[in-house]
Amino acid sequence: MKMLKALFVPLLISLIGIVELSRINKSYFERQLIFLIMAVVIFLIVRRINMKKIIHHYLFFYIPGLLLLIMPLFMAHGHVKRWINLGGFSFQPSEVAKIFFILFMASYFDKKENRTTHGFIKGLLLSGLYFALVFIEPDFATASTYIFIFAVVSYVVGIDFSVLLLFALAPLSAIFSFSWVLYLTLIVVLTVYLFLMEKRRFFFAISMYTIVFAFGLFTPYIWNRVLKPYQRQRVISFLDPEKHRDTSGWQVYQGKIALGAAGFWGRFGESFNQKNLKFLPAPHTDFIFSSIGEDVGFLGLLILFTLYTFLLFYFYEVIKKSRKGYIKISAVGTLAFFIYHIIFNIASNLGLFPVAGIPLAFLSYGGTHLLTEYTLLGIVDGMYERGE
Repeated sequence: MKMLKALFVPLLISLIGIVELSRINKSYFERQLIFLIMAVVIFLIVRRINMKKIIHHYLFFYIPGLLLLIMPLFMAHGHVKRWINLGGFSFQPSEVAKIFFILFMASYFDKKENRTTHGFIKGLLLSGLYFALVFIEPDFATASTYIFIFAVVSYVVGIDFSVLLLFALAPLSAIFSFSWVLYLTLIVVLTVYLFLMEKRRFFFAISMYTIVFAFGLFTPYIWNRVLKPYQRQRVISFLDPEKHRDTSGWQVYQGKIALGAAGFWGRFGESFNQKNLKFLPAPHTDFIFSSIGEDVGFLGLLILFTLYTFLLFYFYEVIKKSRKGYIKISAVGTLAFFIYHIIFNIASNLGLFPVAGIPLAFLSYGGTHLLTEYTLLGIVDGMYERGE
């Protein structure tokens, strides 16, 4: 019964994607159907793996994931080193490594001594290596997945709020540094918080101001020297979509048109729509949400959101009812994984987030992330079933 709860909803979502891909391209449909069959088989296999004997050794998961991320640097070709070809089959190591990273998080934070400030810093450094290896591929969106999972898990296991705040200050300072008003506001708010603290004021003050000023000053260098031109253009078009709707903002603009024209019932039987007229870019990957929305309308998307809600509540049930710490943390990490992909993909389709190539869980075309998703489902459901 538990297996059906873990498998039924993702299968329904995947089948929606399969149907949509059949309308976009027959080749995509056939290949994704094969990937789905493989994914279900892998789910059934990994669900039977007993993690109890190995889960307490975090290096058992950390090192294989690290090796996966190192492989593209030597085996991938071209300037973008994300994919590896093996015998005609290509896969994205950074997606597979997420499985090992989540299990590493579960193993690492299962030990109480790692839930301290010292343990958090050590875990941050270990996780930062994953982030760095994916970032230099370059793939900032996928790299950020690791940081997001680490942050969510750290919060749930009870890391001190002040420590988490220092961790969050790095991206906040970088973002706010684009506006001197926002940047000064951030400093004022943090200074007020500093005076309201009851303990560790000196350590927090030194750390806080160091992070704020370091990232505030370093951001222009990252913007001009580290980010690729296309990455900068995505952010610029996101901030002013109307100005760039005929150039770099074309994708988002067409995605919003597809969703807006769908209405309540959708345009499933119509031939003259954004997708069929080739106006909607990447309808099988980045913009599959807009593609589906154009066909099924508001009502269909409401059903899709309901299915996603059921899936997320399944992980909430695992977190709430599991007795073992590493099962809870595995479920938390997997939940964070799905939330990241669902929210940020949909947000980019709606123009609320820059387009970053984040696949939509169980729907976007591609075998690597689909196999990764079902593998994580199988691992969590297997541990939950046995109550390891």
